[in-house]
Amino acid sequence: MGNPAGKILGLNQPCRFYEALEICVRIINKKVPSDLRRDYESRIYAEGIRQDLDLVRKVVPTRDALVLDLGCGKGHLSAILSGYGYSVIGLDIPTTIGEQLEIVAPEWHVNIWKELKRKFDVSYCLGDGRSLPIRSNHLEAVLAYGVIEHISNGVSLTNLLNNVERVLKPGGLFFVFRCPRDESYAEKLCSILKLPHHQRRFSETDIIRLLMNTGLRLIKFERMDIVPMFPPKFLQQIWNLLWPFFRFVEFALLKTPLARFSHNLRLVAMKKRFEETTNNN
Repeated sequence: MGNPAGKILGLNQPCRFYEALEICVRIINKKVPSDLRRDYESRIYAEGIRQDLDLVRKVVPTRDALVLDLGCGKGHLSAILSGYGYSVIGLDIPTTIGEQLEIVAPEWHVNIWKELKRKFDVSYCLGDGRSLPIRSNHLEAVLAYGVIEHISNGVSLTNLLNNVERVLKPGGLFFVFRCPRDESYAEKLCSILKLPHHQRRFSETDIIRLLMNTGLRLIKFERMDIVPMFPPKFLQQIWNLLWPFFRFVEFALLKTPLARFSHNLRLVAMKKRFEETTNNN
């Protein structure tokens, strides 16, 4: 695949995150109401996305790498990854959930995908975790960004993980980003105040147990996001101006016992190679 995003931006190298995001934002803002824009209108949240995708770039070489953005939603992360030089498949269910407000309009995201495809070289498709439409041992990486807590509609997490394992090449990587923790102070506070929050949250033990019966081996596990990313709307602009300070606070607090109350988990698992599977047996 080519890299039309790089040509649009006049770059010889894979496009930088915020330049690619700006292209996506211009497209998405024409298609969705303001309540569905908060993930990229929050500078703290967007900076977290940049750091997460930088982790992907560090460990997954772009040359000939095929990546699945599982539960891609509006599709902007798929587009940015394509701008970095990856060959990307973005996949989501026809009637998605999450996205700050629940959207029940079938295939609401398809029009956004069509517009993004004019700027970025991404293959978008509809499907779910029960049978990923990808042949076995085919992908270098799979991303699930703010996804696994929303898995439902008859798709068990065990089934999903088995399918992820199936489509990954031996040694391929599964990235889980922004997975809400059961000890998150923000989730508990929102629950008490009857504000929007995740019904499904995970502990470190939950994740380890889920991976135990798969061919995926956990290689990286981190607690993330202590500083609130989404203040009341009238404070969002001020929050964005203060994000360098909040980034410093975030870094410092994650080095303390207060990390126990952080909001999200970030993890990386690797598909076991043949020799690892043989040795375990």
